[in-house]
Amino acid sequence: MFSKELYQTHLKTKFLGRGLKYLPQTNSTNENTWEYFQNGSPEGTLFITDDQQKGKGRRQNKWVSTKGKSLTFSILLRPEMKLEKLGLLPLLTGVSIVEAIKSAASIQTGLKWPNDIMLNEKKMGGILVESKSDQNGLGVVVGVGLNINESEQDIPDSLSKQATSLAIYSNSSYSRELILSAILNKFEQLYQNQ
Repeated sequence: MFSKELYQTHLKTKFLGRGLKYLPQTNSTNENTWEYFQNGSPEGTLFITDDQQKGKGRRQNKWVSTKGKSLTFSILLRPEMKLEKLGLLPLLTGVSIVEAIKSAASIQTGLKWPNDIMLNEKKMGGILVESKSDQNGLGVVVGVGLNINESEQDIPDSLSKQATSLAIYSNSSYSRELILSAILNKFEQLYQNQ
């Protein structure tokens, strides 16, 4: 189960992730975040779940997560940056993830354009950035799914040759809360400098 207290102890942001909406189970954190966008939720609101049932990736691909082991979350942004800079958000997110995993887990991951987090030439995570405009202005949802503590048995056979997790790679377990707070700490720095 996700520990809000541990997460908040390590969160050093001014606004990003300060508004936390924890859901033990949900279909999609991106869908939850869009609902809150339409209700006027503030920028930086974070949705996280221990059990995402219908995660999605680019081109409507399915994202498979494991209850209590994956790190699945979405962040609501209300960017004031120029439209041409919105395309940088997946890259800023990816860099934040790679740097956070390096600092929190001492493991070097990498980016594969446009939205994959790679470890040992296998996919360990993905980023989905969606945007829309309504009466509340421009909204962007940054959705992230990371394989953190999955075992080889948790990875479906059909994905075993192309997917991995931090735990599979290192034979250790990791705090999802520490990794999440490290990601948000780094992402806020990069985001505010745009």
